[in-house]
Amino acid sequence: MNALIVYDSKFGNTERIARAIAGRLGSARLIRAEEAGALGRTECDLLIVAGPTQRHGTSPAMQEWLERIPRGGLKDVPAAAFDTRYRMSRFLSGSAAARIESRLKRAGARLVVPPESFFVERDVPPQGEKRRHEMDGARLVVPPESFFMERDVPPQGEKRRHEMERLELGEEQRAAEWAAIILERMGAACEPGRAR
Repeated sequence: MNALIVYDSKFGNTERIARAIAGRLGSARLIRAEEAGALGRTECDLLIVAGPTQRHGTSPAMQEWLERIPRGGLKDVPAAAFDTRYRMSRFLSGSAAARIESRLKRAGARLVVPPESFFVERDVPPQGEKRRHEMDGARLVVPPESFFMERDVPPQGEKRRHEMERLELGEEQRAAEWAAIILERMGAACEPGRAR
């Protein structure tokens, strides 16, 4: 099977999921959204598009790539979409996968499975250290009416909270299982190592 995974990943979480899916598919090309050119219908047997959820939607690089796909440009191409986001209601976090799905449908792609979300943990401290909100001594550094606390700004040299995210345990395994569902829905002709 000629599978193509186009993804965007700022901190590596979406890329890790994409690699887990590629491993299950047997052979898949992985291309970052900013490096991906225009796609044609004959370029792949399966297109998977993925990105992190940012500001309730897709990242700027992914949005730019999706906008370059002409209406009907992926007519009947089997496709799937996933995102990485915090574990909370889709209403609160948004979903890049839902936006990607919408663009793929507009381009004429045939969605093999519903969009999927894989989850990241927030504010993950280095091994042996406490989470910032568990630290003692958070004190106000501005007037109380502004509601900002010293703990909201990392100490000199430390990473900000969003830079300490990582995938929840088991998400890479769940990604491989999702890829197996895609293979099953596409039929036996697309199984790895099997001639078409």
